[in-house]
Parts: sequence; structure tokens; C-alpha cells
Amino acid sequence: FLFYDDAIPPENNPLDLANTAPGIEDLRIYLDHGVNDYAVANIEVFSARLAARGIEHTYIVNPVGFHNEEYWSGHTADYLSFYTSALKRQKFELLYIDGFAGSGEWSLDISDGGLFDHADEMTLEGSAKKALNTDPPFDKYIFIENTAHRYAALIYLCDEYPNRKIEVIKGDANKEVSRICNETVWRGPGSPGHGRRAVLFLDPFGMDVTWNTLTAVAQTEAIDLWYLFPMEGLYRQAARDLSKVDQAKAAAVDRILGTQEWVSALYEKPSQSDLFDKRPEAERIADVKAMERFVKKRLEEIFAAVADPLPLPKTGGPQKFSLFFAVSNREPQAIGLSMRVANHILKKA
Repeated sequence: FLFYDDAIPPENNPLDLANTAPGIEDLRIYLDHGVNDYAVANIEVFSARLAARGIEHTYIVNPVGFHNEEYWSGHTADYLSFYTSALKRQKFELLYIDGFAGSGEWSLDISDGGLFDHADEMTLEGSAKKALNTDPPFDKYIFIENTAHRYAALIYLCDEYPNRKIEVIKGDANKEVSRICNETVWRGPGSPGHGRRAVLFLDPFGMDVTWNTLTAVAQTEAIDLWYLFPMEGLYRQAARDLSKVDQAKAAAVDRILGTQEWVSALYEKPSQSDLFDKRPEAERIADVKAMERFVKKRLEEIFAAVADPLPLPKTGGPQKFSLFFAVSNREPQAIGLSMRVANHILKKA
């Protein structure tokens, strides 16, 4: 009941208190929910309102069912093996960077759903473990995880790979990815061989990746990016009726898209008045596919090339994610090679 707007008076409702309550910046606030949780929309609003006030908090979405790990379990290895095989021959130092690394494993529900069924799970390799098992290996692995128990599990996992050069960072993905992009010598004096190249996975559990982070990635001209964009989060924040997009929701969309142009691109005022000669408020005219095209257009403004995204899940319900692949290197040969392989993997998925 905690996150229903109308069920609780404003003076007691966390959604209202997130906007107005004094002194909450001194609290330790932890939010979490399952990816299919019925309360997800209002919890996202609550988190966005805290963020708009600059109030630090932990926000975790626990993945279940079809979530992205199901996709990566089948296709991560293909791409990573290609990447290391192709670029090691060119004498690059190769980095693998995972901004939301998780614990290295994930659980798939394999129960049959019967009346007296007990929950059964199968433990499968996550993207971090897939990357560590890549042959030929990367020269260095950088795993970023902000959640204490997942960070501890990553440390334990990495101990199983004493011959891999691994750095595990406990911290905010936006800050750490931007720092790595800005501080790494990617080419020229101070870089090994022909320079450094990287593949970066950004696999957030919500609208966590800021546009500033993506810009830092694009400016390296050395990173291939796989980005699982939270399409469901976008169309929840960009409500159909623009008047219902409050300041916190708008700020969340601004941060993830890096512009306010989404308003004019996605919304339109109806031309006809109602029975009382009153012009209705602007409404979202863009469906999920149109919103996805706008996201791709934005990515194309900063990256050298962006592949057509893979909508996820492919079956079994409404689209929740769009898997994008983007190339920051502006050399035609690098673009051609990366895009051919990425498109092949996305189309066979």
C-alpha cells in the first residue's frame, strides 16, 4: 500500500514526502523491487523525485524471468570471442568493462507452476563469468557493482581466475565509467602497442545511465557499447498525458536522453477543442517503436554508428527493453567490422 498516490494523505505519502519533506537527505534510503513488481511505476517515481532533489539512495531492481541475462546467456560469448580474436591480432590492449556487473551468476525459474509446486531454480553464468571464460581472454577486466552482496560475490568469483587481470570496483556506474573513459590513455604516447580498445556493457535495472556517461563513452572513440535501454521506464515516465509528467519525471527523462527535445518529438496537442471549446492538453503520440527510434536518433548524434536495436522480451509480453549496439571509433574499417558482427548477433537472437 505504501506507493499508491491516493491511498495515503500527502503528509504521510512517500511520493509526496519525496518532493517536500525536510531533513530526509540524512536518512539511509534503500528501495528494491522485482522487475515485474506491481508497484514498479510509483517506486520509479519515488526514486526519480529523490534524485531530482540530489538525495542519495540505493535503488535495486531484482531481475527475474526473461530479463537480460537470458539473452546474454545465449549470445555474450559469441560476440566477446569475436572481439578478442579480431583485435588481438592488431596488437591492441583489450579491456572488458561491465558497468552493472551483478554477481556473475543469475537464477532462472524452472518450476512448472503447479498448485503444490515448490520454487525450483537453475543457476546460470552471468555476463561477468561469460567474459572471464572468453577465449582468447581480454587483457584486463573491470567490473563495477554498487550493491554490497553482489560486489562480495564478484570478489569471490574473481578469485577463481588467478590468471586474469581483474579490477572490481564498488561504486556508482555513471561516475566510474566516466572516470575510466576520461583517465584511460586510449591511443598515442602512454598506450601499449596500437593503443587500447574496450567493449562496455551497460545493463541497468532502471533509468540509471545518464546521457553524460554515454557522451564520455562516445568521446573515447575506442569503445564498442552494448546498452540495454529501459524502454518500459521511458514510457512510464513519459506518461500519455503530458500534464501528468511532473518535474521529477521530466528530469529523469532529460537525464537519460540528454535533451528536452523529447517533448516536441513525442507529444502533440490535439487540434480540436472539446464540447466546452477548451483545448485539451498535449498527449503522447509516439508508441513504443517511435520512442525507440527517437532513442536511436539521439545515440546516432554522439556515436559513429548505431545498430537497429533488439526489442526484449521477444515473446511473452510487452516490450520492456531495447538492446542497442553503438560504435565510438570513427574509422570506417572499425565501424564496418563491428557493425557486421553486431548485426549478425542481433538478427540471429
